[in-house]
Amino acid sequence: MRVGSWVKWLFILPGFLIIFFVVLYPTIYLLYYSFTDYSLDKSVISFVGIDNYVKLLQDQFFINSVYVTFRFAVMTIPIEFALGLAIALCITRIRNERIHGILYPLSIAPVMLTPVVIGMLWLILLNPDYGLLNTILKSLRIPPIAFVSDPFWAPIAVALADIWQWTPFFIMISVAGIYAIRPEIIEAAEIDGAHGLLMIKNIILPMIKPLLVFALLIRLIDVFKVYDVIYIMTYGGPGISTEVLSFRIWKIAFLERNIGYASAWGVVLLLMMIFLANVLILAIRKVRM
Repeated sequence: MRVGSWVKWLFILPGFLIIFFVVLYPTIYLLYYSFTDYSLDKSVISFVGIDNYVKLLQDQFFINSVYVTFRFAVMTIPIEFALGLAIALCITRIRNERIHGILYPLSIAPVMLTPVVIGMLWLILLNPDYGLLNTILKSLRIPPIAFVSDPFWAPIAVALADIWQWTPFFIMISVAGIYAIRPEIIEAAEIDGAHGLLMIKNIILPMIKPLLVFALLIRLIDVFKVYDVIYIMTYGGPGISTEVLSFRIWKIAFLERNIGYASAWGVVLLLMMIFLANVLILAIRKVRM
């Protein structure tokens, strides 16, 4: 084999090894364990076929977790998308470099914080005794709300924290897309009389549409992995009102110590994410056509 061919494979090898050990190897083990009764309390692992999957489909906790996860996605992603795009449009219209240099970093700061910090911050903000939001309600003579301990308000509280954290993701994507539009296109549109909403509707949005679709669906896939904020703020409660799929899998694996059953849940979650990834690819292809 020629030297050039060896060099080519040497460059490919590190990437292949990373994909194998970080993605393929754990996935194979996940699939294998999902067909066993592997438990942290047992020393012997037995093959049980599809029993874990049959049990999962009959499990009311599974139905609840799927519902809670999709509800969480519906409550957060549309607001993050719309708010992020609106803020990005405002930021890109700021001509003063100093003001822009202050507002843009501030607007994207939350996405740089860890979910644990965000969860703790929102627990403080929503505290029924001394939280900022309840302090405002008290000043308006409105009774305080127990946001994280009420089954109705807990999903809203967690959604607020997620919106605050991930709206900056859409701000960054939208700002990058808007600044990537060639200035001569904007100038030509302005000469033709396109200003304000007309400019946004007919020029900016069509130009950044592929980028927005990509960001929207990437976020849709990512929301299925939410765990940290739920753990910190509500621990899946009250009851199971905020128990998303990822959090339920963690409980089965490490509290119930049933790795085999948790693996079956993990495989189903993985299949959902693969389905969404394919939707992502098809949507981007349609947008580009």
